[in-house]
Amino acid sequence: MAEPKALKVTYQEMLGVYEENLMAPEVFAQNSPYFAISGNIVSVTLTASRYDNSSSPGIRKQVAVARLSMPVGAAADLATGLYDFLSKNGVKFATDKEREKPQ
Repeated sequence: MAEPKALKVTYQEMLGVYEENLMAPEVFAQNSPYFAISGNIVSVTLTASRYDNSSSPGIRKQVAVARLSMPVGAAADLATGLYDFLSKNGVKFATDKEREKPQ
């Protein structure tokens, strides 16, 4: 019996054809303070400022507005793609030493 041939599938072929969905929800977030990994799934909590005016003066709170959960490989691709996109558009990133400096 002949050996089965290995399939050669490109990354784009694996993803399939992109189809736009104008009804997809759009989320505005100001921060991503929490990350977690469980098994092979990365979760990112997205937050935004909201004011609680039930007391005076009002209190600003960071409220979870969405959670993004995806496989580790897809999360790594997202992080790499976002870094590349921001770098190409002039965003400068702090080095590790700059992050360690006291404010």
